[in-house]
Amino acid sequence: MRQIDPWYSSSNAFATEKYYFEVSNGLLYFSAINYANSKGTEIWRTDGTKEGTQPVIDISPNATSFFPVPSYFTDVNGVLFFIGDDGVHGTELWKTDGTKEGTQLVKDITTGIAPSNINGLTSFAGKLYFQNAEDKDGVSRYYLWSSDGTAEGTNEVGGFGISHIAAICPVADKLFLDVYTFKYGNELYAGKADNTGNFAASKITTENAVKTSLPFNSVL
Repeated sequence: MRQIDPWYSSSNAFATEKYYFEVSNGLLYFSAINYANSKGTEIWRTDGTKEGTQPVIDISPNATSFFPVPSYFTDVNGVLFFIGDDGVHGTELWKTDGTKEGTQLVKDITTGIAPSNINGLTSFAGKLYFQNAEDKDGVSRYYLWSSDGTAEGTNEVGGFGISHIAAICPVADKLFLDVYTFKYGNELYAGKADNTGNFAASKITTENAVKTSLPFNSVL
Protein backbone atom coordinates (compact mmCIF):
# COMPACT_ATOMS: atom_id res chain seq x y z
CA MET A 1 0.00 0.00 0.00
CA ARG A 2 2.55 2.55 1.17
CA GLN A 3 6.17 2.40 2.29
CA ILE A 4 6.20 3.26 5.99
CA ASP A 5 7.46 1.42 9.04
CA PRO A 6 4.79 0.27 11.53
CA TRP A 7 6.09 0.21 15.06
CA TYR A 8 6.96 -3.07 16.72
CA SER A 9 9.21 -4.24 19.53
CA SER A 10 10.21 -7.86 20.00
CA SER A 11 11.48 -7.01 23.49
CA ASN A 12 8.18 -5.56 24.66
CA ALA A 13 5.89 -8.06 26.37
CA PHE A 14 2.90 -6.02 25.22
CA ALA A 15 3.99 -5.79 21.57
CA THR A 16 0.88 -7.36 20.10
CA GLU A 17 -1.50 -6.32 17.34
CA LYS A 18 -3.89 -5.03 20.00
CA TYR A 19 -1.21 -2.84 21.55
CA TYR A 20 -0.22 -0.93 18.41
CA PHE A 21 -3.16 -1.56 16.03
CA GLU A 22 -6.91 -1.01 16.40
CA VAL A 23 -9.98 -0.72 14.18
CA SER A 24 -12.32 2.22 14.79
CA ASN A 25 -15.19 3.33 12.57
CA GLY A 26 -14.07 1.03 9.78
CA LEU A 27 -10.48 2.31 9.67
CA LEU A 28 -7.28 0.70 10.93
CA TYR A 29 -5.18 2.89 13.23
CA PHE A 30 -1.56 2.17 14.05
CA SER A 31 1.75 3.70 15.11
CA ALA A 32 4.42 4.08 12.44
CA ILE A 33 7.52 6.07 11.60
CA ASN A 34 8.30 7.56 8.19
CA TYR A 35 12.06 7.85 8.08
CA ALA A 36 11.85 10.30 5.19
CA ASN A 37 10.53 13.12 7.39
CA SER A 38 12.49 12.41 10.63
CA LYS A 39 9.48 13.29 12.76
CA GLY A 40 9.45 10.27 15.00
CA THR A 41 6.59 7.83 15.47
CA GLU A 42 3.14 9.13 14.56
CA ILE A 43 -0.47 7.94 14.54
CA TRP A 44 -1.56 6.67 11.12
CA ARG A 45 -4.87 5.49 9.69
CA THR A 46 -5.71 3.44 6.62
CA ASP A 47 -8.75 2.30 4.66
CA GLY A 48 -6.67 -0.30 2.83
CA THR A 49 -5.64 1.91 -0.07
CA LYS A 50 -2.42 3.81 -0.76
CA GLU A 51 -4.30 7.11 -0.96
CA GLY A 52 -6.22 6.37 2.21
CA THR A 53 -3.12 5.60 4.27
CA GLN A 54 -2.15 8.84 5.95
CA PRO A 55 -0.75 10.15 9.24
CA VAL A 56 -3.43 11.53 11.55
CA ILE A 57 -1.29 13.83 13.68
CA ASP A 58 2.17 14.14 15.15
CA ILE A 59 1.43 14.83 18.84
CA SER A 60 5.15 15.06 19.63
CA PRO A 61 6.58 17.24 16.82
CA ASN A 62 9.93 17.72 18.54
CA ALA A 63 10.71 14.00 18.60
CA THR A 64 13.36 12.89 16.11
CA SER A 65 13.68 9.20 17.02
CA PHE A 66 11.39 6.21 17.62
CA PHE A 67 10.15 7.41 20.97
CA PRO A 68 7.67 8.37 22.22
CA VAL A 69 5.38 5.80 20.59
CA PRO A 70 1.56 6.23 20.68
CA SER A 71 0.27 2.89 21.94
CA TYR A 72 -2.51 0.80 23.45
CA PHE A 73 -5.13 1.93 20.91
CA THR A 74 -8.59 1.02 22.25
CA ASP A 75 -11.91 1.77 20.57
CA VAL A 76 -14.89 2.73 22.75
CA ASN A 77 -18.02 3.28 20.69
CA GLY A 78 -16.16 5.01 17.85
CA VAL A 79 -13.77 7.00 20.02
CA LEU A 80 -10.18 5.79 19.84
CA PHE A 81 -8.28 6.12 23.12
CA PHE A 82 -4.52 5.69 23.33
CA ILE A 83 -1.49 6.41 25.49
CA GLY A 84 0.61 9.27 24.15
CA ASP A 85 3.34 11.74 25.07
CA ASP A 86 3.43 15.22 23.52
CA GLY A 87 6.70 16.15 25.20
CA VAL A 88 4.88 18.59 27.51
CA HIS A 89 2.53 16.54 29.71
CA GLY A 90 4.43 13.25 29.87
CA THR A 91 2.75 9.94 29.10
CA GLU A 92 -1.01 10.47 29.45
CA LEU A 93 -4.42 9.38 28.15
CA TRP A 94 -5.39 10.72 24.70
CA LYS A 95 -8.26 10.23 22.27
CA THR A 96 -8.87 10.76 18.55
CA ASP A 97 -11.73 10.68 16.06
CA GLY A 98 -9.28 10.25 13.20
CA THR A 99 -8.77 13.96 12.51
CA LYS A 100 -6.02 16.36 13.56
CA GLU A 101 -8.57 18.64 15.25
CA GLY A 102 -10.26 15.72 17.00
CA THR A 103 -7.07 14.37 18.57
CA GLN A 104 -6.60 15.69 22.07
CA LEU A 105 -5.32 15.02 25.56
CA VAL A 106 -8.12 13.59 27.69
CA LYS A 107 -6.63 14.42 31.07
CA ASP A 108 -3.24 15.25 32.53
CA ILE A 109 -3.59 12.76 35.38
CA THR A 110 -0.07 13.34 36.69
CA THR A 111 0.31 17.07 36.17
CA GLY A 112 3.36 18.51 34.47
CA ILE A 113 6.01 16.67 32.47
CA ALA A 114 5.95 13.71 34.89
CA PRO A 115 4.31 10.70 33.20
CA SER A 116 1.31 8.73 34.38
CA ASN A 117 1.77 4.97 34.47
CA ILE A 118 -1.32 3.91 32.52
CA ASN A 119 -1.97 0.35 31.39
CA GLY A 120 -4.69 -2.15 30.55
CA LEU A 121 -7.01 0.06 28.45
CA THR A 122 -10.34 -1.79 28.17
CA SER A 123 -13.68 -0.92 26.60
CA PHE A 124 -16.60 -1.78 28.88
CA ALA A 125 -20.20 -0.54 29.24
CA GLY A 126 -19.63 2.49 27.02
CA LYS A 127 -16.58 3.73 28.92
CA LEU A 128 -12.85 3.21 28.96
CA TYR A 129 -11.48 1.39 32.00
CA PHE A 130 -7.77 1.27 32.69
CA GLN A 131 -5.11 0.88 35.36
CA ASN A 132 -3.08 3.80 36.65
CA ALA A 133 -0.16 3.47 39.04
CA GLU A 134 -0.37 5.82 42.01
CA ASP A 135 1.84 6.27 45.04
CA LYS A 136 -0.29 5.82 48.16
CA ASP A 137 0.99 5.13 51.65
CA GLY A 138 4.50 5.06 50.23
CA VAL A 139 3.69 2.15 47.90
CA SER A 140 3.12 2.37 44.15
CA ARG A 141 0.09 0.32 43.11
CA TYR A 142 -2.22 0.09 40.11
CA TYR A 143 -5.71 1.44 40.70
CA LEU A 144 -8.79 1.18 38.51
CA TRP A 145 -9.86 4.28 36.58
CA SER A 146 -12.63 4.97 34.07
CA SER A 147 -13.12 7.64 31.43
CA ASP A 148 -15.99 8.93 29.30
CA GLY A 149 -13.58 10.90 27.12
CA THR A 150 -13.70 14.13 29.15
CA ALA A 151 -11.31 15.42 31.78
CA GLU A 152 -14.17 15.72 34.29
CA GLY A 153 -15.32 12.18 33.55
CA THR A 154 -11.87 10.59 33.94
CA ASN A 155 -11.47 9.49 37.55
CA GLU A 156 -10.41 6.68 39.83
CA VAL A 157 -13.03 4.02 40.48
CA GLY A 158 -13.24 3.45 44.23
CA GLY A 159 -14.57 0.57 46.24
CA PHE A 160 -11.54 -1.60 46.88
CA GLY A 161 -9.86 0.20 49.74
CA ILE A 162 -6.08 -0.21 49.80
CA SER A 163 -5.61 -2.43 46.77
CA HIS A 164 -3.71 -3.20 43.62
CA ILE A 165 -5.44 -3.94 40.31
CA ALA A 166 -3.27 -6.48 38.52
CA ALA A 167 -5.45 -7.12 35.44
CA ILE A 168 -8.87 -6.35 33.97
CA CYS A 169 -10.93 -8.29 31.44
CA PRO A 170 -14.46 -7.63 30.09
CA VAL A 171 -16.80 -10.58 29.55
CA ALA A 172 -20.35 -9.83 28.37
CA ASP A 173 -21.90 -7.45 30.93
CA LYS A 174 -19.25 -7.96 33.61
CA LEU A 175 -15.75 -6.67 34.18
CA PHE A 176 -13.45 -9.18 35.87
CA LEU A 177 -10.58 -7.87 37.96
CA ASP A 178 -7.52 -9.45 39.51
CA VAL A 179 -7.38 -7.43 42.75
CA TYR A 180 -4.92 -7.54 45.62
CA THR A 181 -6.06 -6.26 49.01
CA PHE A 182 -4.38 -6.43 52.40
CA LYS A 183 -7.39 -8.33 53.74
CA TYR A 184 -7.79 -11.03 51.09
CA GLY A 185 -4.57 -11.05 49.06
CA ASN A 186 -5.04 -11.73 45.33
CA GLU A 187 -8.64 -12.55 44.47
CA LEU A 188 -10.93 -12.46 41.46
CA TYR A 189 -13.60 -9.74 41.45
CA ALA A 190 -16.51 -9.17 39.10
CA GLY A 191 -18.22 -5.82 38.59
CA LYS A 192 -21.01 -4.17 36.63
CA ALA A 193 -21.96 -0.61 35.73
CA ASP A 194 -25.49 0.43 36.77
CA ASN A 195 -27.91 2.67 34.88
CA THR A 196 -26.21 5.81 36.21
CA GLY A 197 -22.79 4.65 35.02
CA ASN A 198 -21.50 3.89 38.51
CA PHE A 199 -19.34 0.80 38.82
CA ALA A 200 -19.42 -1.69 41.68
CA ALA A 201 -17.47 -4.92 42.08
CA SER A 202 -17.46 -7.75 44.58
CA LYS A 203 -15.14 -10.65 45.31
CA ILE A 204 -16.00 -13.98 43.74
CA THR A 205 -16.28 -16.52 46.54
CA THR A 206 -16.60 -20.29 46.53
CA GLU A 207 -20.36 -19.83 46.92
CA ASN A 208 -20.86 -17.82 43.73
CA ALA A 209 -18.01 -19.19 41.61
CA VAL A 210 -18.75 -21.43 38.65
CA LYS A 211 -17.59 -24.93 39.52
CA THR A 212 -16.15 -27.30 36.94
CA SER A 213 -14.34 -30.62 36.96
CA LEU A 214 -12.42 -29.74 33.79
CA PRO A 215 -8.77 -28.62 33.85
CA PHE A 216 -8.55 -24.83 33.91
CA ASN A 217 -5.69 -22.53 33.05
CA SER A 218 -6.14 -18.89 32.11
CA VAL A 219 -4.46 -15.51 32.01
CA LEU A 220 -6.62 -12.51 32.89
